[in-house]
Amino acid sequence: DVARRKLVHQVQSHAGGVTQLLSTDGLLLSAGKDRAVRVWGADASSGGWRARQLLPGVHGSELTGIALSAQTLICAALSKTIKLWSVGEKPADLGELKGSKGYVRCVLAAPEQAATLYSAG
Repeated sequence: DVARRKLVHQVQSHAGGVTQLLSTDGLLLSAGKDRAVRVWGADASSGGWRARQLLPGVHGSELTGIALSAQTLICAALSKTIKLWSVGEKPADLGELKGSKGYVRCVLAAPEQAATLYSAG
């Protein structure tokens, strides 16, 4: 609670720590050093977050950034690549973007330009 400067709820689930958070449409996504993405939903009974989905091993190395573009999850990692995943009940690997000369530390999907993705190292 920012107004009261008080921690309301804490979630721990990634081995090695969380590297990125993303909030969208009432969901919270977390990426971790364990190469996994977790999808969280609000839990009315506790007032916190409940794990809804686990996408283990979405990358071959530590995740550094995540973004969403429509129904595509974009994952950056220390492997100098970006992986694309369809999201939903049955996530599917949509491929990999290669060519970065260095680590990809963050990604951004431009909502005003559906096919545009920005990355930085």
